[in-house]
Amino acid sequence: MEEGISPAYVPLWFDLLAVFIAGISGSLLAIKNRFDPSGVLAITLVAALGGGIIRDVIISRGPPAAFENPDYLYVALGAAGVGFLFLRLISRVDRWFLPMDAAALGVYTLVGMEKGLSANLPVITAIMLGMITATGGGLVRDLISMEIPQVLRPGHLMLTASLVGACVYALLDGLGLTSYASAWIALGAIMVLRLGSQYFGWTTPEAGEIPDRMTVVGSRMLSSHRRVRISPLRFPRRFGGQQKYRKRPDADEGPPGDD
Repeated sequence: MEEGISPAYVPLWFDLLAVFIAGISGSLLAIKNRFDPSGVLAITLVAALGGGIIRDVIISRGPPAAFENPDYLYVALGAAGVGFLFLRLISRVDRWFLPMDAAALGVYTLVGMEKGLSANLPVITAIMLGMITATGGGLVRDLISMEIPQVLRPGHLMLTASLVGACVYALLDGLGLTSYASAWIALGAIMVLRLGSQYFGWTTPEAGEIPDRMTVVGSRMLSSHRRVRISPLRFPRRFGGQQKYRKRPDADEGPPGDD
C-alpha cells in the first residue's frame, strides 16, 4: 500500500446493493432489446459482476470475489428475476433509480480503489482500477448488446464522475482526513456529477468539438488583441515611432513653425 493512502472500508451489504442496481440496469437493457430469458440472465450477470471480475483478474488476487462469495451471484440472479418480472413497474419509476445508480457507481469506484490499495498498487493505478470496476461491467454489457458503450458517450459523465471521485478520495486521504470521511465525500462528488448529467444536462464536449472551441477562443483573443493598439503619437522618433501631428481646425496644413 502506498504510504499516506489507506483503503476505504465498504460494507458488504453496500457492495451487494451496487451489484443489484447494476444487474437491474442490465436486465432492463436486455429485455428492451428483446433477448430471450437466457440472454437476459447473461447480460444481467455481466452488468452486475463484470467490473469486479475484470478488477480481480487484473490484480491477480486469485478467484474473483464474485466466485468466492456466492452472495454476489445470488444478488445478480435476483436482479435478473426482478427485472424480468417487474419490467413495467420499473420502467414507470425509472427516474427513481437514478440516485441508486449514481450511488452504485460511487460504491464500485471505492471498492476498486480499496482492492488496489490493499494490493500495494500505486495510487494512480488504484484510481484506474476503481474506474475499471465502476464502468467495466456496463462497457461489456453494451458491447454484447451491440450498442455504443454508454460510458463512452457524452452526456452521462460516468467515467468522469468515477475519475473525479477517486481523485477526491486520494487527495483527502493523503491530506490526513480519515478514510471514512474521505470515502463519503468522494461518494457525494460522484453522485453530484452523475445526477447533474441526468437531471440538469451536464455533459462533456465531444472530442471533435474541442479543436473548434479552441479555435473560436483563440480567434476571439486575437481579435481583442488587435483592437488594443498603441498610437504612434506616444512614441517619439528617437524610440522608433513615427512622429505625427494632429491638424487643428483653425490651423494651416503642415507642422507648427512653418509660418
